[in-house]
Amino acid sequence: MKRYIGTWTKEGEASPEVAELIIDGNHIEFYRRDYGEIFPCAFVGSYGEHSYKVFTNGKSAAGANRTLDMVTSYRT
Repeated sequence: MKRYIGTWTKEGEASPEVAELIIDGNHIEFYRRDYGEIFPCAFVGSYGEHSYKVFTNGKSAAGANRTLDMVTSYRT
């Protein structure tokens, strides 16, 4: 399992928020400290020298792997 915690920006906006991306094989979880975007959108973040883009489609139930509190779980 890989876990990436850092600042992520909603594509097209300039206000970064703390977020967590968890990749475990084909299972992906994404959590971000914000109000919970219900429409499909993309979030951009980086970890070291690697950049990531996560496409989301509304909120989802939180999984068991998250470490951040007070976050919205997104359907990826």
